[in-house]
Amino acid sequence: MLTQLIPHVAIWQELGQSIGLTPGKLEEIKENDNSVRRRMENVILEWMYGNGNRPISWFTLLEALRHPLVGRSKAASKIQQEIESTSLIN
Repeated sequence: MLTQLIPHVAIWQELGQSIGLTPGKLEEIKENDNSVRRRMENVILEWMYGNGNRPISWFTLLEALRHPLVGRSKAASKIQQEIESTSLIN
């Protein structure tokens, strides 16, 4: 679901920084994945596996997407609407 709502553009590294992945982890993702889509997916997966220093929550993800470095407020709004419509955070 998330990778469908977050545009597959070259913000995977900025998103990774915003959710607390280390520079080493981001470099590992860059070396192992050739496509931007796979990098974005792996940033989210690494964070969900607990490899970031930010809490694993919808709030953290939405906050990271809205961070000026990432600049994906529209994607964050779409995700928030989807979450609210399925009552995942209400």
